Amino acid sequence: MSFQKRILETFAKQNGFTNLRWYTDDGYSGANFQRPGFQAMLADIEAGKVGTVIVKD
Repeated sequence: MSFQKRILETFAKQNGFTNLRWYTDDGYSGANFQRPGFQAMLADIEAGKVGTVIVKD
């Protein structure tokens, strides 16, 4: 698990977020909003499947 994921997982657990889902886009620039993981996250948010998004740059 990457250092960023460990930081996010620790934060989530400390703040009562237990149902974690990861959206990753390895090999893509963060400036590219058409990356697959980002689009999947947006679709899940619009479908009401995601209530909170926690990010680490």
